[in-house]
Amino acid sequence: MQSDTEKRLRSALRWCSGSDDFQVGGKCREGWEKVCLPLLQNEPETRHCCMIGCDKDAEFEIYYKGDGAPSDSTNTDACTEHVGDLLTDAPQHWIYSIATG
Repeated sequence: MQSDTEKRLRSALRWCSGSDDFQVGGKCREGWEKVCLPLLQNEPETRHCCMIGCDKDAEFEIYYKGDGAPSDSTNTDACTEHVGDLLTDAPQHWIYSIATG
């Protein structure tokens, strides 16, 4: 069972993952891949909304990129309430439902 502090730290890492600095080509990407990503990959499979302060389970994946297909882009997770708030200024977004159970 995770402590409250561990839950809050993991939530902060998930939220940071939505920042452009942590995306492919971002100035913090190397550190994210070495330090943060392994910590999150070891947590249970539950995915959470990336909106600060939201503890709801994610229901959607939002992919975005200036050009190209979704497979070449970055993504963030969102609950139904925050899916619109987590869109970026990218010219194109792809929104997919996360399969649950």
